Amino acid sequence: MNILQTIQDLLSPQLLAKIGNSVGESPQAAKSALAQSLPALMGSAAAQASSPQGATGLFNLLRDKTPQGGWATSAESLLGQVTGDSSGTGSSFVNTLLGSKVNMLRDFIASRAGVRSDSASSLLGTGGHLLMSSLGKQVATQGLGAAGFGELLRSQIPHLQGLLSPDLAGMLGLGNLLSHRAAASAGAATATAEQVGRETVVPPFRPSSTRILGRALVPLALALAAILLIVHRYHRSSSVGGTSDSASTFRGEGAVNSTEAQLSKFNLADLTDRLKTAIAGHDGNPVDLQGVAFDGSGTLSPAASDSVSLVGKMINANPSLRVTIAVYGKTAEEATTRANALQEALVKTGVASDRLTIQPEVGDGMPKISFHQ
Repeated sequence: MNILQTIQDLLSPQLLAKIGNSVGESPQAAKSALAQSLPALMGSAAAQASSPQGATGLFNLLRDKTPQGGWATSAESLLGQVTGDSSGTGSSFVNTLLGSKVNMLRDFIASRAGVRSDSASSLLGTGGHLLMSSLGKQVATQGLGAAGFGELLRSQIPHLQGLLSPDLAGMLGLGNLLSHRAAASAGAATATAEQVGRETVVPPFRPSSTRILGRALVPLALALAAILLIVHRYHRSSSVGGTSDSASTFRGEGAVNSTEAQLSKFNLADLTDRLKTAIAGHDGNPVDLQGVAFDGSGTLSPAASDSVSLVGKMINANPSLRVTIAVYGKTAEEATTRANALQEALVKTGVASDRLTIQPEVGDGMPKISFHQ
């Protein structure tokens, strides 16, 4: 079932005129704003439902916000619910899904749909109410619990293909969600073709193969470095002095330093390969900035300098592309401190600050960079 299509079918000219009139915008502007907001909200809901806790949280919110008479089942009854949403049901749903990204999405919608900022905010809430109404009807008719509701949301991911622009998907952090599902669908289609005996020729994609091999070897290299370091420390702690022991210790330190240097070069080569592929596609799909780490104060660690220099070099070599980098922290303050540190470091490499969009995000993970036209 395609829930977005179901909502689209309800958006008659009369309903769009009513919605547009309620915010002082034309029906066409209201339609454009909803066309941007609904896929963004659905994608964010599907992403949040990727964990049992997220699915349960959304399910409980939907249950608690159900109107006394139930969710609307027709365009006529929906008119009253949408324009009379004085309790802010749709807006509370939007805030739950987007958190700190609400204002970014509001500004994006205002720019793309050509509406005022306050109108974009209201229409975003309207989109939230429309989505809640459609989801609520499915929960009621199918008798879904939290787990089934999560499955329903995740089943909508294929329907988002082509509806979310790369810019919007990158801004909301949904690039991986869509690309993983597309890759899975492609793999399933290939397997099906082979099963029915079709002659399917799949050309090799060397950059992807290199990345997969590189990522598989990273844990092995790390384990090897750790083993060498443990052996070195053991010999050092058991050393009783003398020329022979000193020579052994020196050789052990050399082996560890050599391994660490080789591992660093390997990681940079892997990052270079992944950045080149992302730049060639410039489709907004994010790439993990492996090696870009921060210390406890939020500043870049000394080991991050090579990776930052590489990123700066790649950005400067492609002046026609815009760059977005999401930087994560346990709190908004920590994320902002880290984002500022990374932006300052990249500017020092020669990157123009007006080409960079640094987005602090609350969460875990290494920074992610995406490239856009």
